[in-house]
Amino acid sequence: MNMMDRKIRIKIFLRLLFLQSGWNFERFQNIGFCFALMPYLKKTWPDCARLKTALLRHFGIFNTQPYMAGFVVGNVCSIEEKISASKNSEEEEKFIKLAVDIKLALESSFAAIGDRIFWGRITPLATLLCLGVWSVAGFYGWFLTDAQLSVSAYILFAGPVLGVVIVTCVSSYIRWKGLERGYACGGSNLCGLDMFPWPKIISKLSLTGLIFSISICIFTLITAGVYYYKNFGVEGLVFKAVLVMAAIGIFLIFRKLKKSMFLVLATLIVFSTIVVIISQIEGIALIL
Repeated sequence: MNMMDRKIRIKIFLRLLFLQSGWNFERFQNIGFCFALMPYLKKTWPDCARLKTALLRHFGIFNTQPYMAGFVVGNVCSIEEKISASKNSEEEEKFIKLAVDIKLALESSFAAIGDRIFWGRITPLATLLCLGVWSVAGFYGWFLTDAQLSVSAYILFAGPVLGVVIVTCVSSYIRWKGLERGYACGGSNLCGLDMFPWPKIISKLSLTGLIFSISICIFTLITAGVYYYKNFGVEGLVFKAVLVMAAIGIFLIFRKLKKSMFLVLATLIVFSTIVVIISQIEGIALIL
């Protein structure tokens, strides 16, 4: 009997949005996981004693990529349904063990896939998209001193908002489809791991990010170079280039020395402050 109707699925989906809200150092996402399971468990186990038992067996350690958790929850819901439909204690024990084993196996598998796709690819791509919008719209930060003062507020917010919208749409789709696919396979047929060609997706996202990064760098550097060459001559262009290379050099040196990022940021702030002070000196200010 299929107990995952649309109403229950929507409830679980919405609860999955709060998976991280109960995060703790002892059992990680277990509270959020059980919170997401509750609507289905209540429907599967109307008896309070059996409901408590079912809830406790999923109250152990759980930790996965938040956007991929739907696959695990869907599988567990399907197996819980099989446990409730078991004809004898032996069959019930078999499905209980399967539910625990599947949860442990899938949480690590989908964590590895999800981290590479979302934290390693899609989130950086959203940042690149933001930079791309700013570049095309003519906002280059301190590269173009007068352009940054006249840039529209809509442009400033358009980049970040577009990135957030894309990440939200992709993550919501994966959560929703993962819940559906996980429930459909229920502990068999790779448990939803075969829903997408994950390696190909990761490879294509990596290539897209590389192309995007190179394009933004070339476009921005050419535009900024032309601007500074026309307005401040070769001296202004060289001065800006030296500052950029110096900042990158400071970062790379501290990274090689394995120093704290807070120390890197503090050093860059001090470096920037010194540059600002020097820029007030007559003569140098003309090329800034």
